[in-house]
Amino acid sequence: MVQRDIDDPGLNGLQVIDQVGPVRQARFNGCQECGRCVEECPEQALSVVGQDGVFTLQLRFDRCNGTACMRCERVCPEQVFVLKVLAT
Repeated sequence: MVQRDIDDPGLNGLQVIDQVGPVRQARFNGCQECGRCVEECPEQALSVVGQDGVFTLQLRFDRCNGTACMRCERVCPEQVFVLKVLAT
């Protein structure tokens, strides 16, 4: 007898996994939470996560490895965002 370990295998036995790989979060001193870095990211790898009035930036490694376009760093008006902090 085979026992099912997935409660709902999805339509036709397929299931979509939204996020694959690690995620890292960090706060940046001086960040004004303008969101320009998030808007500029062509891979939608960055997002702002807020909880209890504290906002952090979150990087999805399945979408960005932190070495390619660096648009998020260049667009920061306060020049406080450093992608290397999230990517290492």
